[in-house]
Amino acid sequence: MRNVNHQSAALAVACVLAAVCAVATLSCAVAGRPAGHPVEPSASHEAAGHVLLGMYEVEIDLATLSAEAVPTRGASAHFDVTRFLKPPYCPDCFKIKVIDLDWDNLEVTADVTVKNFTKGLDGYDVRGIVYPCGDFILKNSYAYTLLHAPDGETDPSGFRAYDTADPERKMGPSESATETFIIGFPEGAKFVDLLYAIDASWPDHCAEPYDIHDFEQSGLDVVPGASAQVTVYVSDWQSDTSEVTINTEILGGSDVALSHYSGEVWSGTIANELGVSPGTYPCMITGLDQSTATSLYQWVGVSVRDFGDLEPPVWDDEVGIISASPGLAGILIEFGTASDPSEPVTYNLYWAEGETLDFGTANKVKGIEASPYFLRSLKAGAHTLCLRAQDLNGNETTNDELTTVVVGEHPNVWWKRGADMPTPRGYAGGFLAGGFFWVLGGSAAGTMLDTVERYDIARGIWDSPWSLPEPRDSFGCGALRGIAYIFGGRFSETDVTDSCRVIDLVDGSVLPSSPTLPMPLANMGCALLDLTFYLAGGRHFTGTEWVNHREAFCLTPPATEFVGETDLEFETSMMAFASGTSIYDGYLISCGGSPDRQDVLYHVPGTKSWQFRAPLSTGRAGNVGVWADGWFYTIGGDFGWTSMRIVDVYNVETDTWYSANALGTPRAVATAATDGEFIYVAGGIQSVGPALIPLASLEIGRIY
Repeated sequence: MRNVNHQSAALAVACVLAAVCAVATLSCAVAGRPAGHPVEPSASHEAAGHVLLGMYEVEIDLATLSAEAVPTRGASAHFDVTRFLKPPYCPDCFKIKVIDLDWDNLEVTADVTVKNFTKGLDGYDVRGIVYPCGDFILKNSYAYTLLHAPDGETDPSGFRAYDTADPERKMGPSESATETFIIGFPEGAKFVDLLYAIDASWPDHCAEPYDIHDFEQSGLDVVPGASAQVTVYVSDWQSDTSEVTINTEILGGSDVALSHYSGEVWSGTIANELGVSPGTYPCMITGLDQSTATSLYQWVGVSVRDFGDLEPPVWDDEVGIISASPGLAGILIEFGTASDPSEPVTYNLYWAEGETLDFGTANKVKGIEASPYFLRSLKAGAHTLCLRAQDLNGNETTNDELTTVVVGEHPNVWWKRGADMPTPRGYAGGFLAGGFFWVLGGSAAGTMLDTVERYDIARGIWDSPWSLPEPRDSFGCGALRGIAYIFGGRFSETDVTDSCRVIDLVDGSVLPSSPTLPMPLANMGCALLDLTFYLAGGRHFTGTEWVNHREAFCLTPPATEFVGETDLEFETSMMAFASGTSIYDGYLISCGGSPDRQDVLYHVPGTKSWQFRAPLSTGRAGNVGVWADGWFYTIGGDFGWTSMRIVDVYNVETDTWYSANALGTPRAVATAATDGEFIYVAGGIQSVGPALIPLASLEIGRIY
């Protein structure tokens, strides 16, 4: 693993394009660069076995996240290196999808998928290269290259390498692979204009080195002329790397030639010629294949230490890993903090597959800045971890506390704080539609609200496009074909209604022919399945007490009459309720509910009963539920008027419950929705002693 954080506008295109799920074959013009920018592979590229599978000019509007992309003329002429390469149409050869967008840190994370569109050719060492244009930072560049660089471009560009888990790094015909990119973008950026290239080696591996990794150094002091030993691994398929150098101009030196020690190891001596102050300085390592005049480049951090500082950091509280929460393909790791006079302190994560760990051979993630850290793209099975702290001078703690967890048993959720809603409230309705997380109505301190606010998922901001026709809370709702449906709810603390509203999401206009519930109901379960809304349970006020219901109904728009469905097995309200699908049919899940139930019910619409399933570990009401890819999530709630942070996940197929990472804030009667990759939870009520506090906070959970 690498800890190089250096500048390259390269993959900014991939990650930001992901936000709009654009493909790199859009046919449109790009401003700011001459059309048909000449990009022809040099003879050395061809001799090294490289094939340019595509180069695209891309412009991205960061305000709207709209993108334009067009193949360059020069590159397209080179597609026909063989008559097998260019497909007549390949809509899934280049797919990009944002998996995390962090506006606080100006950072976007995306999965980028490429596909070998040929019918009979193996591609090797596939790379996605993006050429710099603007102040963007690729935080997890695999390495750097000058392959296919535009005219006048002399700085190597960052890339991500595909199929690195394959010992041959081979992408067979019709195979695809995905890489994760983390991009930092500057504050105030509005547009990105750059080039993106897909490179592969054919018919065999690339001639130049394919990886430069595991850079290490001895202590380098601040004294002018002080020296240090450096070692680095240079991986080359042919084992014939001609020359490896490290550029130390930033230290007052020049290109320092390293000597071939053995195998992949190269070593040499560098010097702090200028006596630069303590810190970490970027230096570029170059691995050259002389026969083809092609090179691989890698940025590494050279640390200069305070003279005489040989002591490692000291742990302030917990030593190393506090918790490691596994999911289907990753681990969320929380760890303690350490301090040292030679600030800043960073952290190194050692990890290995299996239940043992050898520090000499373990995978290593260097330079982690703060807890938590997410270790992604892991295979199913046991993984053993250890985390150590390191100071600016390279002194590392020696703690050896190991943590072993099993990846792949169940999904988990990584919760982060999003922008607060403008209006604190609980008992609101909500859904995802049109790229927004909508929150409608609700109440705060007994006051019903007509407020409608929506969270722009791409931009990370809230706005209020219109208001409900009347204040209400505790209603069922959903969105279908750009229309919001609102069922029942309360107009005041005890005024429960049977009225429904059908509202255009564009302008908030109320459409005619709204349905009416068979009875006044609030706090019912509501879910959309196969274009039909299903409602179950709920409660109404008799004038002296609240009474729960078990009745169930369904409505298939544009019909305006509810049809009876199979009733629940018991009376309840304020339960987590969601719909899901299997390869056989769709189904509904009801979980928890008033009064603090542990019961879980499963129902296939049209059948005659709800089946009891494995119960919750603890009773709760006011919990909310979402379904994603075969798993049901119940979130928050309260027990005996005590709000909960609890999140449990249920495998519908095996009838098994698992614990997931808890919310950051205890809450009940919140609003939740999911797109299958992220869960959005907003508002709700938090019990603080006798006080009931309406919440404005938004938590966004990445499913992993």
